[in-house]
Amino acid sequence: MISKFLLVSNRNDNTIAIFDISNPTSPVLVREFGEVDFPGVFNGPTGLAITGTTLYIANQFDNSLVIFDISNPRSPVFVSKLSAIDFPGIFNNPTGLAIANNILYVSNPPNDAVAIFDISSPALPSFVEQVDEGNLSVPTGLTTTGTTLYAANLGNSTVEVYDITIPPNPVRITDFGTGFLNGPTGLTTAGTTLYVANFNNSTMDIFDISIPPNPVHVRNLDTGALNGPEGLAITDTTLYAANFNNSTVTIFDITIPPNPVRVANFGAEALNGPFGLAIFTIGG
Repeated sequence: MISKFLLVSNRNDNTIAIFDISNPTSPVLVREFGEVDFPGVFNGPTGLAITGTTLYIANQFDNSLVIFDISNPRSPVFVSKLSAIDFPGIFNNPTGLAIANNILYVSNPPNDAVAIFDISSPALPSFVEQVDEGNLSVPTGLTTTGTTLYAANLGNSTVEVYDITIPPNPVRITDFGTGFLNGPTGLTTAGTTLYVANFNNSTMDIFDISIPPNPVHVRNLDTGALNGPEGLAITDTTLYAANFNNSTVTIFDITIPPNPVRVANFGAEALNGPFGLAIFTIGG
């Protein structure tokens, strides 16, 4: 039996909400955990990323990275917290996380940089290097697919593209999105389709990334359902978008990836400034 869960970070009240999405279009709240359960651990949680049974959480307000064991998602176990004290100059208002193989990428907007950690031992991240070659501009959301890393530039409304054939050593390929994007934040992919959330105008842009160095703009989606979208996440043919401004998550059917169809909004009673999204699957 397969069980699926959607994790949502609530930046405003220092919690993580967990929803059962075994039925992806009818999420059921399982629990929330946060600063009340783990004092001193949460401070403005934003980006989320999962590998195996390890959950990583970026804390924007105290420049840290938190690690939990979610083998049992109903009872998360705190593992450790890494901060700017441990890695001086590396964590600076971190907001985006992404994983490829055994590498964790962390966006640091004020640094115009992305930090790289080796997570071969998931509970013991080891700093590798920081990408700050001058092309990033307030990077926020990150996502990976295959051997490509995408970084949303909130500062200049573009997306940077990196070749991560060697995951610890990203090689910049190009940027794109000028004229289409407006304050890009969250990113996610389904096959050869890239979705980009635009915080500034509450829309989502869709690109064909069949050829990673040459993304092709497909359309701008403005359904009126988005409201300050941040994180994006996909499971099968369902796309979730976190709405920071009205504390909901929008569900889209992406059976036809370039043509999302809004299904519903949910979470108004449980969410408070939702920011990051991640999906955890048990079984299958």
